[in-house]
Amino acid sequence: MGIKFIKGTDKEQLFSAGADELLTILKSQIALSDSQVVLGLCGGRSIVGLLKALVATPNSDQVLSKIKFFMVDERLVPLDHEDSNFKLLNELMFLPQIVSGAITQDQVHPFIAQSSKTDWGVGSYLTELSEFGGKFSTIVLSMGEDGHVAGLFPEHPMLAVSDKVFLAYEGSPKPPQQRMTASIPLLQTADSAILLALGEPRKDAFKRFMDPGVSVEKCPSKLVEGISNVCVVTDLG
Repeated sequence: MGIKFIKGTDKEQLFSAGADELLTILKSQIALSDSQVVLGLCGGRSIVGLLKALVATPNSDQVLSKIKFFMVDERLVPLDHEDSNFKLLNELMFLPQIVSGAITQDQVHPFIAQSSKTDWGVGSYLTELSEFGGKFSTIVLSMGEDGHVAGLFPEHPMLAVSDKVFLAYEGSPKPPQQRMTASIPLLQTADSAILLALGEPRKDAFKRFMDPGVSVEKCPSKLVEGISNVCVVTDLG
Protein backbone atom coordinates (compact mmCIF):
# COMPACT_ATOMS: atom_id res chain seq x y z
CA MET A 1 0.00 0.00 0.00
CA GLY A 2 3.04 2.28 0.12
CA ILE A 3 2.50 2.85 3.84
CA LYS A 4 5.22 2.83 6.48
CA PHE A 5 4.55 0.60 9.49
CA ILE A 6 5.92 0.89 12.99
CA LYS A 7 5.19 -2.35 14.83
CA GLY A 8 5.85 -3.58 18.34
CA THR A 9 4.29 -4.96 21.49
CA ASP A 10 5.20 -2.29 24.05
CA LYS A 11 2.73 0.59 23.82
CA GLU A 12 5.05 3.18 25.37
CA GLN A 13 7.80 2.28 22.91
CA LEU A 14 5.29 2.55 20.07
CA PHE A 15 4.21 5.99 21.28
CA SER A 16 7.85 7.04 21.39
CA ALA A 17 8.58 5.71 17.90
CA GLY A 18 5.40 7.27 16.54
CA ALA A 19 6.30 10.58 18.16
CA ASP A 20 9.74 10.48 16.52
CA GLU A 21 8.07 9.91 13.15
CA LEU A 22 5.60 12.73 13.74
CA LEU A 23 8.36 15.09 14.82
CA THR A 24 10.36 14.30 11.67
CA ILE A 25 7.30 14.98 9.51
CA LEU A 26 6.51 18.26 11.25
CA LYS A 27 10.13 19.48 11.03
CA SER A 28 10.11 18.80 7.30
CA GLN A 29 6.81 20.62 6.81
CA ILE A 30 7.96 23.62 8.83
CA ALA A 31 11.12 23.85 6.73
CA LEU A 32 9.06 23.92 3.54
CA SER A 33 6.28 26.22 4.73
CA ASP A 34 6.26 29.99 5.02
CA SER A 35 3.29 29.77 7.39
CA GLN A 36 2.51 27.73 10.47
CA VAL A 37 1.84 24.05 10.00
CA VAL A 38 -1.68 22.75 10.72
CA LEU A 39 -1.92 19.54 12.76
CA GLY A 40 -5.35 17.88 12.78
CA LEU A 41 -6.11 15.73 15.82
CA CYS A 42 -8.84 13.31 16.78
CA GLY A 43 -9.70 12.51 20.39
CA GLY A 44 -8.79 9.55 22.54
CA ARG A 45 -6.20 8.41 25.05
CA SER A 46 -3.98 6.86 22.38
CA ILE A 47 -3.64 10.26 20.76
CA VAL A 48 -2.78 11.78 24.14
CA GLY A 49 -0.16 9.05 24.64
CA LEU A 50 1.46 9.89 21.32
CA LEU A 51 1.41 13.63 21.99
CA LYS A 52 2.87 13.22 25.48
CA ALA A 53 5.70 11.22 23.94
CA LEU A 54 6.10 14.01 21.38
CA VAL A 55 6.46 16.77 23.97
CA ALA A 56 8.91 14.62 25.94
CA THR A 57 11.24 14.50 22.93
CA PRO A 58 14.24 16.86 23.30
CA ASN A 59 13.79 20.23 21.52
CA SER A 60 10.22 19.41 20.52
CA ASP A 61 9.14 22.84 21.78
CA GLN A 62 10.94 24.41 18.82
CA VAL A 63 8.55 22.52 16.55
CA LEU A 64 5.42 22.85 18.68
CA SER A 65 5.72 26.63 18.71
CA LYS A 66 5.13 26.71 14.94
CA ILE A 67 2.00 24.52 14.82
CA LYS A 68 -1.69 25.32 14.71
CA PHE A 69 -3.77 22.59 16.35
CA PHE A 70 -7.23 21.78 14.94
CA MET A 71 -9.73 19.01 15.66
CA VAL A 72 -10.70 16.59 12.89
CA ASP A 73 -13.70 15.42 14.88
CA GLU A 74 -15.67 16.38 17.95
CA ARG A 75 -18.81 15.59 19.87
CA LEU A 76 -21.47 18.32 19.79
CA VAL A 77 -21.14 19.15 23.47
CA PRO A 78 -19.56 22.02 25.45
CA LEU A 79 -15.76 21.98 25.60
CA ASP A 80 -15.82 21.15 29.31
CA HIS A 81 -18.25 18.23 28.87
CA GLU A 82 -16.93 14.75 29.75
CA ASP A 83 -17.74 13.59 26.18
CA SER A 84 -15.66 16.35 24.57
CA ASN A 85 -12.63 15.14 22.62
CA PHE A 86 -10.98 18.50 23.19
CA LYS A 87 -11.42 18.34 26.97
CA LEU A 88 -9.03 15.39 27.32
CA LEU A 89 -6.47 16.85 24.90
CA ASN A 90 -6.68 20.20 26.62
CA GLU A 91 -6.22 18.88 30.15
CA LEU A 92 -3.42 16.43 29.36
CA MET A 93 -1.64 18.14 26.47
CA PHE A 94 -2.52 21.74 25.59
CA LEU A 95 -2.83 23.37 29.03
CA PRO A 96 0.43 21.92 30.40
CA GLN A 97 2.26 23.07 27.26
CA ILE A 98 0.74 26.54 27.49
CA VAL A 99 1.77 26.80 31.14
CA SER A 100 5.30 25.66 30.27
CA GLY A 101 5.51 28.23 27.49
CA ALA A 102 6.03 25.62 24.74
CA ILE A 103 2.88 26.77 22.93
CA THR A 104 0.49 29.71 23.19
CA GLN A 105 -3.28 29.75 23.55
CA ASP A 106 -3.78 31.19 20.07
CA GLN A 107 -2.19 28.10 18.52
CA VAL A 108 -5.04 25.94 19.82
CA HIS A 109 -8.24 25.89 17.76
CA PRO A 110 -11.01 23.82 19.35
CA PHE A 111 -14.29 23.26 17.58
CA ILE A 112 -16.95 25.10 19.58
CA ALA A 113 -20.38 23.55 19.08
CA GLN A 114 -22.98 26.26 18.51
CA SER A 115 -26.46 24.83 19.00
CA SER A 116 -28.00 28.16 17.96
CA LYS A 117 -26.74 27.62 14.40
CA THR A 118 -28.32 25.17 12.01
CA ASP A 119 -24.88 23.84 11.06
CA TRP A 120 -23.61 23.83 14.67
CA GLY A 121 -20.79 26.14 13.62
CA VAL A 122 -18.97 23.85 11.16
CA GLY A 123 -19.02 26.57 8.50
CA SER A 124 -17.26 28.95 10.87
CA TYR A 125 -14.70 26.27 11.71
CA LEU A 126 -13.91 25.78 8.02
CA THR A 127 -13.45 29.55 7.72
CA GLU A 128 -11.07 29.40 10.68
CA LEU A 129 -9.07 26.65 8.98
CA SER A 130 -9.08 28.70 5.77
CA GLU A 131 -7.07 31.37 7.56
CA PHE A 132 -4.21 28.86 7.55
CA GLY A 133 -4.55 27.56 4.02
CA GLY A 134 -7.80 25.60 4.31
CA LYS A 135 -6.06 22.25 4.67
CA PHE A 136 -4.28 20.01 7.12
CA SER A 137 -0.52 19.59 6.93
CA THR A 138 -0.63 16.40 8.98
CA ILE A 139 -3.45 14.47 10.62
CA VAL A 140 -3.20 12.07 13.54
CA LEU A 141 -5.97 9.47 13.63
CA SER A 142 -6.84 6.52 15.82
CA MET A 143 -8.57 3.44 14.40
CA GLY A 144 -11.78 2.45 16.17
CA GLU A 145 -12.78 -1.12 16.92
CA ASP A 146 -15.09 -1.05 13.87
CA GLY A 147 -12.47 0.55 11.64
CA HIS A 148 -13.84 4.08 11.94
CA VAL A 149 -11.65 7.18 12.12
CA ALA A 150 -12.65 10.69 13.20
CA GLY A 151 -16.47 10.77 13.02
CA LEU A 152 -16.60 8.57 9.91
CA PHE A 153 -18.16 5.18 10.56
CA PRO A 154 -18.52 2.14 8.27
CA GLU A 155 -21.31 2.49 5.70
CA HIS A 156 -22.37 5.85 7.15
CA PRO A 157 -23.87 8.53 4.83
CA MET A 158 -21.13 11.01 5.78
CA LEU A 159 -18.63 8.88 3.85
CA ALA A 160 -20.27 9.93 0.58
CA VAL A 161 -19.74 13.68 1.06
CA SER A 162 -17.47 14.86 -1.75
CA ASP A 163 -16.72 18.40 -0.55
CA LYS A 164 -13.79 19.53 1.58
CA VAL A 165 -15.86 20.49 4.60
CA PHE A 166 -16.57 19.86 8.25
CA LEU A 167 -19.86 18.07 8.87
CA ALA A 168 -22.28 18.10 11.78
CA TYR A 169 -24.73 15.23 12.00
CA GLU A 170 -27.01 13.20 14.22
CA GLY A 171 -27.33 9.43 14.33
CA SER A 172 -23.81 8.33 15.14
CA PRO A 173 -23.56 4.51 15.44
CA LYS A 174 -21.78 5.10 18.75
CA PRO A 175 -22.84 7.50 21.49
CA PRO A 176 -23.03 10.41 21.67
CA GLN A 177 -25.39 10.69 18.74
CA GLN A 178 -24.45 14.22 17.65
CA ARG A 179 -20.98 14.70 16.18
CA MET A 180 -18.77 16.82 13.99
CA THR A 181 -16.20 15.41 11.58
CA ALA A 182 -13.97 16.45 8.73
CA SER A 183 -15.09 14.89 5.46
CA ILE A 184 -12.89 12.36 3.66
CA PRO A 185 -11.84 14.94 1.01
CA LEU A 186 -10.87 17.41 3.73
CA LEU A 187 -8.86 14.80 5.62
CA GLN A 188 -7.15 13.83 2.39
CA THR A 189 -5.87 17.38 1.92
CA ALA A 190 -3.21 16.36 4.46
CA ASP A 191 0.28 15.83 3.15
CA SER A 192 0.99 13.27 5.88
CA ALA A 193 -0.91 11.08 8.32
CA ILE A 194 -0.17 9.05 11.42
CA LEU A 195 -2.68 6.27 12.06
CA LEU A 196 -2.71 4.51 15.43
CA ALA A 197 -4.10 0.96 15.43
CA LEU A 198 -3.56 -0.22 18.98
CA GLY A 199 -5.19 -2.90 21.09
CA GLU A 200 -6.59 -6.39 20.58
CA PRO A 201 -10.20 -5.13 20.12
CA ARG A 202 -9.06 -3.60 16.81
CA LYS A 203 -7.65 -6.86 15.46
CA ASP A 204 -10.52 -7.52 13.03
CA ALA A 205 -10.61 -3.89 11.90
CA PHE A 206 -6.87 -3.99 11.24
CA LYS A 207 -7.31 -7.11 9.12
CA ARG A 208 -9.89 -5.25 7.03
CA PHE A 209 -7.52 -2.30 6.78
CA MET A 210 -4.81 -4.57 5.41
CA ASP A 211 -7.15 -6.33 2.96
CA PRO A 212 -6.93 -4.63 -0.48
CA GLY A 213 -10.39 -5.94 -1.32
CA VAL A 214 -12.07 -4.01 1.49
CA SER A 215 -13.43 -0.58 0.58
CA VAL A 216 -13.26 2.68 2.51
CA GLU A 217 -17.01 2.34 3.04
CA LYS A 218 -16.42 -0.91 4.94
CA CYS A 219 -13.30 0.36 6.74
CA PRO A 220 -13.04 4.16 6.84
CA SER A 221 -9.47 3.96 8.21
CA LYS A 222 -8.45 3.09 4.65
CA LEU A 223 -9.03 6.72 3.66
CA VAL A 224 -5.36 7.29 4.55
CA GLU A 225 -4.49 5.45 1.35
CA GLY A 226 -5.41 8.71 -0.38
CA ILE A 227 -2.63 10.56 1.46
CA SER A 228 0.92 10.51 0.08
CA ASN A 229 2.89 10.04 3.31
CA VAL A 230 1.37 7.65 5.86
CA CYS A 231 2.74 5.91 8.92
CA VAL A 232 0.73 3.26 10.78
CA VAL A 233 1.70 2.59 14.38
CA THR A 234 0.37 -0.77 15.55
CA ASP A 235 0.73 -3.68 17.95
CA LEU A 236 -1.41 -5.89 15.68
CA GLY A 237 -0.72 -8.20 12.77
